[in-house]
Amino acid sequence: MAASIKSIVPFLPDYIRFQLGGHGQARRIFTHMTSQERLILYRLACRQAAGSVLLEIGSYLGASSCFLAAGASEIRGGAKVYCVDTWNNESMSEGQRDTWLEFKENTFRYRTIIVSLRGHSIEVARDFHEKIDLLFIDGDHSYEGCRADVESWLPYLKAGGLIIMHDYGWAEGVKKVVQEFISPRATKAGKLPNLYWAWIK
Repeated sequence: MAASIKSIVPFLPDYIRFQLGGHGQARRIFTHMTSQERLILYRLACRQAAGSVLLEIGSYLGASSCFLAAGASEIRGGAKVYCVDTWNNESMSEGQRDTWLEFKENTFRYRTIIVSLRGHSIEVARDFHEKIDLLFIDGDHSYEGCRADVESWLPYLKAGGLIIMHDYGWAEGVKKVVQEFISPRATKAGKLPNLYWAWIK
């Protein structure tokens, strides 16, 4: 977790719990998320109830998936993490490439918790049939793409459920979707410079 001690201090209890839980290998997976953002995912996942369903859109190499699954693994009574992605990375800045095998290798420890759903988010949503407790969106950052993800998946989020949006700080499309579709329905919200989360009515 390439981060200074100062940046970790506010998250020290989460970091210690994460390390003591034996999840340290997840820190070595390449990701565009900061240490603080990953620890927030872990913290919010840990706080879910037994039997919760967590769903992530945009899993890339599996770093965020592992932090969510690490939190889910500590829920007494268990929880499930769905990861939705094409793993073709069509819109990634470093260029399109298939990262499916890397994702599977990186998330192997959590294979009994993670359910991979390979396909385009909107198409996967059409065949999904569970209610979601925590929804993490880190997919297409354009306004149109982000809006489509939110409109497709928000109906599955339980009342009082949690939605988390990555790249809120720099992606204007994500920020606009949050302002139009999420903030007006939020009962409570929090944010880091590039991560926004809210509990929805």
